[in-house]
Amino acid sequence: MKKQLLFIALLFTAFSLSAQTQLPNSDFEIWETNPEFDIVEPKDWFAPSVCASFGEISSCVLFFEKSQGTTGFAVKVTTRKDAETEEYNSLPLLYGDAFSDKPEKIVFWYKSSKDVLANALLSSGDFFEDEENSEEVAAGGTKVSYSETFKKAEFPIFYIEGKTHDHFYLVFSFDEDEVLTADDYFIIDDVQLSYGLASLSNQQMAQIIGSNVVTSSLNLKESVEELNIYNTSGVQVLNAANTQSADFSSLPEGLYMVTLKKGNSVGTMKVIKR
Repeated sequence: MKKQLLFIALLFTAFSLSAQTQLPNSDFEIWETNPEFDIVEPKDWFAPSVCASFGEISSCVLFFEKSQGTTGFAVKVTTRKDAETEEYNSLPLLYGDAFSDKPEKIVFWYKSSKDVLANALLSSGDFFEDEENSEEVAAGGTKVSYSETFKKAEFPIFYIEGKTHDHFYLVFSFDEDEVLTADDYFIIDDVQLSYGLASLSNQQMAQIIGSNVVTSSLNLKESVEELNIYNTSGVQVLNAANTQSADFSSLPEGLYMVTLKKGNSVGTMKVIKR
């Protein structure tokens, strides 16, 4: 997901108000039969197929299964064994289409046997059709830990100021460092786009955070409802609710992004851990 561009997006955050728009079939209640693969799959969402050819015979496998979610149906992505490597792998759950609205946060429910990565990308131009001539305008993402029961997860979207987009992409996949087995899976349900957050100005963020140089702890000047810390790869490394501090002692030295939510406003500021 082009981590270096994600971090550029983090450095130039801009939030705006917007009317609420949801992705099609984001609760996965609508399923349809794909006659090409003879499989039932969620409408408007897809995963690439793995195809193998044997002479004139071609066989393709999709990794979707219909599952019970938090309130109804959900999409379950399972693993398959690679015939050549004998290793188990799984392709991501994908959404991608023309989209001009500006959500500030992605919220979803998940259940998984291993850690899962969730990433969003907004671009000018279609990344699926012409990646070379497409430009990343906004991005966000998070890694969520395995859970045997449904858990709610969310992550913010960071926009490059002054840029406009016309496409939106959302990807759920296993963490690439995970070693998968035949029993591994993840289930995604009730994907929501969140809007309506105003932005905290750079001056307001500076007043709340104080110094942007951190040694062992970030001590805010006032309490906030939400505090999230992201590393340069866009991965959330710390989060807390109703707090006035963040413990940086276990984090390596380097650059981080701090996002705060106070009232109905959010803001982002970079800090340096030394």
